[in-house]
Amino acid sequence: MKYQKLLYFLQNVGKDPSALMFEDYLTGLNNRRFLLHYLKHNIDWSVLEQQPVSLVMIDIDFFKRINTQYGSTIGDQALAHVAGILKDVSLEKGLPILYAGDEFMLLLPGKNKQAALSLVAELFYQINNNVFFSPDAGAEIPLTVSVGIASAPDDAASGEDLVHQVKNALHHAKEGGRNRYADAGMVSRQAVHYLQTAGIVGRKSQFDQIGLALKKFGEGAGQVVIIDGAPGMGKTSFIDTVHRNLEKTKYNIIRVSGVISESYRPYYLIAYVVMALMNQREDRGVEVLESMTKKEVDALSQIIPQMVAGASQIPDIAQHQREEIFRTFARFFSALAGKLPLVILVDDLHYADPASLQLIRVIIRTNIMRLFVCGTAVEEKQTQPEAVPLSLFRSAYGMELAVQSIMLTPLAVDHVEKFINMTFPGIGMPHNLIQELVGMTQGNPLFMVEMLRKMITDQRIQLKGRDWKMARLEKRYFPKTLEEIIQQKINTLDEESKRFLECASAFGESISLSMLTGSYSEKSSRIHDFLNKGLAHGIVKSQFKENDENIRFSSRSVREIIYGGIRPDQKRHFHEEIGTYHEKLYNEDLLPSAAPLAYHFKHSGNVVKEGLYTRLQADQNQRVFGLGEIPETLEDDIPETDDVEKPAEKAGAEELGDTPLSEAGFAAIPKVLRALIIAVRNISLYPVESKSVTSAMDHLDKMVSRVTDDVERFSIIAEKQEILINSRRLETKDAAAAKIIDLWEHLQLKSLTFRKGFDQNELLGVMEAMSRTNRKAVTPGFWKRFSVDNRLTHILPRQVTYTRLETETDNAIPESNDRTSDFVDKNAYVPDGSARQIAPAELKIIAKIFSAILGAYSKLKLYPGKNPVALEAVNRLHAKLRSYFPMQSALTISRVHKTLLVNGVKVDITGFETVAGSLLKFLNVVRLNSITFASRVTFDELMTFISASVQSSGTNDAGPGFWRDIAVRNRIAGILFDRQVYDISQAKAGGHETGKQEPDEQKANEQDSGKEAFDVQSADIGDSVDEGKSDVAHPETAGQSEIPQPDVTFDDDLDQVPERIRERYLTGDMTGAEAILQKLCDVYRTADDENRKAVMDVVETVLNPSDWRPTAIYLRFALIPLLPLLQAEKNDAYIPRVVALLNQCGVALILFGEYALATWVFAGVEQIQKNIHPMTGLLSPPVVYALSADLKSEDSSRGQDAYQLVSSM
Repeated sequence: MKYQKLLYFLQNVGKDPSALMFEDYLTGLNNRRFLLHYLKHNIDWSVLEQQPVSLVMIDIDFFKRINTQYGSTIGDQALAHVAGILKDVSLEKGLPILYAGDEFMLLLPGKNKQAALSLVAELFYQINNNVFFSPDAGAEIPLTVSVGIASAPDDAASGEDLVHQVKNALHHAKEGGRNRYADAGMVSRQAVHYLQTAGIVGRKSQFDQIGLALKKFGEGAGQVVIIDGAPGMGKTSFIDTVHRNLEKTKYNIIRVSGVISESYRPYYLIAYVVMALMNQREDRGVEVLESMTKKEVDALSQIIPQMVAGASQIPDIAQHQREEIFRTFARFFSALAGKLPLVILVDDLHYADPASLQLIRVIIRTNIMRLFVCGTAVEEKQTQPEAVPLSLFRSAYGMELAVQSIMLTPLAVDHVEKFINMTFPGIGMPHNLIQELVGMTQGNPLFMVEMLRKMITDQRIQLKGRDWKMARLEKRYFPKTLEEIIQQKINTLDEESKRFLECASAFGESISLSMLTGSYSEKSSRIHDFLNKGLAHGIVKSQFKENDENIRFSSRSVREIIYGGIRPDQKRHFHEEIGTYHEKLYNEDLLPSAAPLAYHFKHSGNVVKEGLYTRLQADQNQRVFGLGEIPETLEDDIPETDDVEKPAEKAGAEELGDTPLSEAGFAAIPKVLRALIIAVRNISLYPVESKSVTSAMDHLDKMVSRVTDDVERFSIIAEKQEILINSRRLETKDAAAAKIIDLWEHLQLKSLTFRKGFDQNELLGVMEAMSRTNRKAVTPGFWKRFSVDNRLTHILPRQVTYTRLETETDNAIPESNDRTSDFVDKNAYVPDGSARQIAPAELKIIAKIFSAILGAYSKLKLYPGKNPVALEAVNRLHAKLRSYFPMQSALTISRVHKTLLVNGVKVDITGFETVAGSLLKFLNVVRLNSITFASRVTFDELMTFISASVQSSGTNDAGPGFWRDIAVRNRIAGILFDRQVYDISQAKAGGHETGKQEPDEQKANEQDSGKEAFDVQSADIGDSVDEGKSDVAHPETAGQSEIPQPDVTFDDDLDQVPERIRERYLTGDMTGAEAILQKLCDVYRTADDENRKAVMDVVETVLNPSDWRPTAIYLRFALIPLLPLLQAEKNDAYIPRVVALLNQCGVALILFGEYALATWVFAGVEQIQKNIHPMTGLLSPPVVYALSADLKSEDSSRGQDAYQLVSSM
């Protein structure tokens, strides 16, 4: 048969056919796989009233004692003895099955409960009257059994539930004393079963978003939806629920999983989808293959080699052939899917390969089929260039495909309370205990469920009769971490079961039971026994597909805890065994690629085999796919001539660079970044025609061209304090990379893309704009307008935009509250192109509100309760807010990384950088991403908010759940917490975006590069700009340091030193600020009497400025070099001034609550001159009040610090 090899492969892909038996070789009975297959394929669950089915489960009592006392051989004989009785009892009535270990089942199709009970009575009679005699033991060994009985439709409506019910009945028989039976209809379920079957809570808004995406899909628009969330947030459970609901629709649904060991292989993920589609078809897709040409089948065989009988490699594949592979595979995929809309559900989409993602993109863009993709993802550090392409894909194509991200946030207190009451009705768990659970677990659903499972296992939660009861918990009952609770569960298992789970964890996130059995030395019944123990403890989950089970850990966190606990030598041993096993399957054409072999041999330390299979797979990868060779259409190639320039939008103008750089190209990137920084810096300092600028531009041109010689285009992307160069992260310890992140943030750039063929005029224009554009000028759409106005085609800036995210706390106010109409529309956010600018008068009040929030927070922290000082601070905040509301109906303050937004608009913090920075830290400490104040906000609500902020800053309890609980419990209607959460989204590259035009906006003066211009001076970047000679002896000489050291001569600009220190400090240029400060110290040491006063004036201004209020951190920064210098002062004329200045610093530190720093300063003053007491001016009323309040504080550490300070006075 032409496709015999392919059909065999499709039947067994991801499985081990040698382990797919339906019979147990020891007993001759059907096995677990037979039972699950029969329940899935042979029972019509829709006609149970007419055709009932019963299931009997039998367990040999104290079987472990037989194995221990007589040995496993006698144990096997006992199993065979019971199996023989089951065969005799069942005859034509039922199907005897060895389910696992010493557990048997009798499947009774067409039999109701009464028939099952009659058969069980016969079973007990036969067991009691057929004594087990073992010739090897030379003795009779008494055997008894415990039995559970369940029937459908009486006790269940599905195969899965029927198995659960019969297991529960067996549990009750064993708990009741053994040697008896229990009827599922007469006993209550185990408490843990209620936990396993409880519904999902706290995810309404996320399911609503899925519903909206499906509505758009139903209207004909392809959709990509990504379920984001940290480990344990319930991503798999969420997508399980989506899957169950979609099964009721007309859509064709395929579910696959991303595999880390395959993430290097092009097309692997879509190949899994294609193979699933082929297996769905009765002819396994042969009809579609028969309609294709031999050339097309050969192209497909580059991805699925089993499509051809012999060797499938095409020698010397060229670019146009790789493009044809892409097109052919897309067309084959579409033909298999047919006219029915296709839904692809992907677990672990973050392991997707770039080729699959690009194929999905092109299919949706060209609309050749209706496609809905929904996958789960978790953020993680990238370890290899190709390992985690999803982040780059979202950055590059998020806007083009309208990729929707749905974040699964931690559960709030009321969510958990609802879950507990829904799972255990009437249990009446105390609210404060639920709060404690949420605080300890941080609202993590997995951790929460494991806590409840522990309570059930320890019988702290029990079902007594029809009522749920909870026993009293001793102190420190709950484990502190998820790792601890998982480890406790693992410690209850026997060594063989532990080894089974460790081996499974070495395979990866999920594995088929047949492959696990095939690689394991134990017989299948023992494997099933180990599996059942893992299932009973909630460590793994099982899903039966076709004729095999897929085993998946209950969470990625659980798998990592188990895998991380394996000894290194044992870990290498597991990977070597798995690699060798996979090698056997690979040689039998049962694995789709050599990628898993390379992965496991790498982790086993087998260098020879790792190298062999890594090279083999790498060669194949390069043959079939190139990121820079993705066709934008699925039609046949259109010939192109050299003299016809491709349209910019077709040449990648709307795309980021995505082809991985070679090692040589990537090694040149740090030099590109340095060259870029120097070019921007020099243009800001010198005329464009100067030697410094021309040399810097020539060097930048040279460096960028070196990289574009390697790839068609490359992009410098700044994302979450990291630099991405195409699909690879750059080590940000490099000083130039850190400067680029700051520069991109200052200019509100997301990326800058260079295309091969740029000219120097375009390069100079972009560098001039980057160097001379001030912060205020970068309004929404600025870089798009710049690209259009300057007709950019080869250097393409992309601007950061902010998108409002849906969060669970959108419903933070009780539904019964009728005052929410005062708030900003929950769907209101400011997209790129329609954002208003904040008026100067409004900005001034916003700065005062920021300051008032911080002031109220610090005062309430120092003076808790209704202290007059604290009340006045909250009153001041209330007054500032009231002055704002005539301008806007509400005020939403949001943080996105290092940026503050007000009502969705980025705030220009010029002039109040310190306050804005402190507010960012405040929001981070109290774990708020946004806060909305409505016009009706009351003084009491503000007091509650500030008090809760103080409370949350000293604990780990803060977060969405904490703030939601605060809002509900205090019925806060004038403040919303995390209602408008934003993240960075993408604008289109360059100026070629289509869509609505933006309104005209007033352009800021781009030449005003004074304080607003970004300062890229740095003392830590120093490659030469140009290796050539300079003819001018000047600081701008090309052969000298690319970026000069901060120039502090103190001739004419001594008065400017405090301002220069402040500017560098507040912009984060600590190196520059330290250099200037150190130069000031040097000048102080060498100043003669004539100049000493001027230098002392400067030092005083640095430590006690009149135009801004320095923070405690700044004072520490300045005092570290200055205090030893001032301590050494010998001139009697200046000593009183030094003492007064340091006393002022000490007082400021006391009021900041920094007692340790204040003690350090006063100790230094004490050493200057004994007869001048350092207490001068210290005991002012505010200082006395602060010290006395802290001496009485319940915070023992604060009281101790205050006492230590007073004792040193």
